Amino acid sequence: MAANHGILIGWNRVIPGKDAEAIALFGEALQFWGRHQQAGTIESFEPVFLTPHGGDLNGFFLIRGEAAKLNQVLASDDYLLLESKASYMLEGHGVIGVVFGDEINRRMGIFQQIISGG
Repeated sequence: MAANHGILIGWNRVIPGKDAEAIALFGEALQFWGRHQQAGTIESFEPVFLTPHGGDLNGFFLIRGEAAKLNQVLASDDYLLLESKASYMLEGHGVIGVVFGDEINRRMGIFQQIISGG
């Protein structure tokens, strides 16, 4: 069964002078999410780099999983340490909740009720 919830962890670019640390942090993030995938805490994760486009989002991790399990990960000390390092080393670092699949249909149904006056 595919996960209907996820998180997008995005960034713009490395803060000047933090390049080597940011490369090491990327490796830490791969290991962190890989451990959670192996443990079954998340369904999957994928790092994504964007081609130059003039915007302020140049890369992200897309993580899929059950909402409750994702919330547990986001509240863990290990994650908070990783997030704090990212905020220190990356411009435009942000964490955004996302939904997929059946959850899109559920939310569109709610929206349809609103616009129908129900």
